Amino acid sequence: MVDFKKIKLILDGAEQRARHNAVSSLVSIGMPKAMAIKFVEHVIQSIPSLKDYNRVYIEGIIRWFIEGQLDLTDKKDLAKLDSFLRVFQGNFASEEYDRNFVSIDDKIPASFDMLCELMTIDIDSDFKNYDELQGHDYKVVKIDNYKASLPYKKYAPLWCIFQSEEAFSTYSLQGEYSVYLLLRDDYKSIPAVPGTEHPVDAYGVSMMCVIKNNSSNKIVTVTSRWNSAEEKDRFLSDSQLKSIVGAQTMNKIYK
Repeated sequence: MVDFKKIKLILDGAEQRARHNAVSSLVSIGMPKAMAIKFVEHVIQSIPSLKDYNRVYIEGIIRWFIEGQLDLTDKKDLAKLDSFLRVFQGNFASEEYDRNFVSIDDKIPASFDMLCELMTIDIDSDFKNYDELQGHDYKVVKIDNYKASLPYKKYAPLWCIFQSEEAFSTYSLQGEYSVYLLLRDDYKSIPAVPGTEHPVDAYGVSMMCVIKNNSSNKIVTVTSRWNSAEEKDRFLSDSQLKSIVGAQTMNKIYK
């Protein structure tokens, strides 16, 4: 049985250490300790996604502030951090960097811009309709083999099916499963901006991969364009997918 109390104690301890290190970093550059404590608390309260397990990243965020990469007194930079954290925790990068955003393997500190680029986030976009899910047409493209997938790789470079012939063969179960791409009418132009319900946001649904079991004619997996770890196998249920792409698009998958 999972001991949730023990997990909470571990997380609380990690957060306290991160807060302590963040305050110490500010004190080391001449900020009075009392002011440093208030500043760290202000930053945490000013970034909606800097909560629960994400709070340990206050240490790295303060490092970026001290290095002049972000201005934590500026609302625009706070909003950028909020968007960044929505994507980071569910991204593979969160497994490769510690709470100070230092690479676990080579111990090199990552910059804010570098991590945004690594995760393909368009952090400087002024796009406003990031939660818009309805009112678009979808094109269904059946992908029969790895070679046929390559023209689309640049639009979702982190998808596993695009990485190699072996990966495509594995996910398609050597042809027993059919692979479909659902392409929204704006998928080529929409910026990678996380919405409030990330990964179920405009970018996430602008390009989806649907894999169907040919024998049962049932959908096995649905992957968003974000391909975040928190999605597991089903980004959306059949009914949720239908509500977004419409009955005609679903019929093209099931025919």
